[in-house]
Amino acid sequence: MPVSLIKYKDFLRNLLYLSLIMNAGINHSRTENYCIAFILFFFVLIPFVRLYTIPHTAYSSSPGTDDWDFYLRNALEIKNGGLLIPSFKDAYGYPGGFFYNYFVAACFTVFGTHVKLVYCIQSILLGCSVVLIFLAFRERMQTRIRYLFLVSLFVFALLDVSSNYSMKLLSENLAVFTISGFVYFLLKGISTGKTIHQLLAVLLLVVSVLTRPALQPYGVLFALLLMLYFFIYKRRERMKAFSLLIILLVGISALAIRNYIVCGKFIFLPAYGMNESFSQINQLSFSFLVKKVLFMFG
Repeated sequence: MPVSLIKYKDFLRNLLYLSLIMNAGINHSRTENYCIAFILFFFVLIPFVRLYTIPHTAYSSSPGTDDWDFYLRNALEIKNGGLLIPSFKDAYGYPGGFFYNYFVAACFTVFGTHVKLVYCIQSILLGCSVVLIFLAFRERMQTRIRYLFLVSLFVFALLDVSSNYSMKLLSENLAVFTISGFVYFLLKGISTGKTIHQLLAVLLLVVSVLTRPALQPYGVLFALLLMLYFFIYKRRERMKAFSLLIILLVGISALAIRNYIVCGKFIFLPAYGMNESFSQINQLSFSFLVKKVLFMFG
């Protein structure tokens, strides 16, 4: 059986007690490091507590039709030599997380075809996401706010993402990590000006867009902001800006490039689901448009 809600509350209570130790003699940096270590250890440990309820094999003779079933079949096809997912003889169709197929296939290739190991990796990535977001904003907060922020991140990750996504093959598991990494390295790149931080931010944004196509508008917006930033504040580094821009645009075009190779068409979004959801002309209304705009922007 999975860990009970009572045990979840015990973990959260203990972490909250730790975060509220605010006496003057305490080394807050060391306490924060203990909290970070606890969070990482927790998300490494929790899948092992829950995994015995998950079937051992990754393959089912009668696979279902949920997103995780399609991700599984696509990943197995990629692992077995179908790098372009040849079962889609036209534009890539479904599910929406195109790059997530390759993430799962890479896990199968390195660790063997076992879904349980993918779940473990996803839980570890979730813990890393909490830490990355905390580190990205830590220096911009007062000490008390830092602890509340860290506890809030932990609670959200545990009760929402871990409970609903981590034990399933869903692209949100990878997107949460890549978006967190993007935010961390973006702020690092701005503060330090180091090319490696800026490059990592761009690469993580590329992976995020390919994993969650609804983020494509953010990719375009970031490209514009990137050019403005370098032209206003870093005029001497324009060549670096153009290089990063090219990497970004080519990267987020990976699905379109795949579709062109397979069927001769530049199609930037999955063929089913997203494109169709915006073509329901007979359902046009204010509430319908608001829902679609909110969906498009994640």
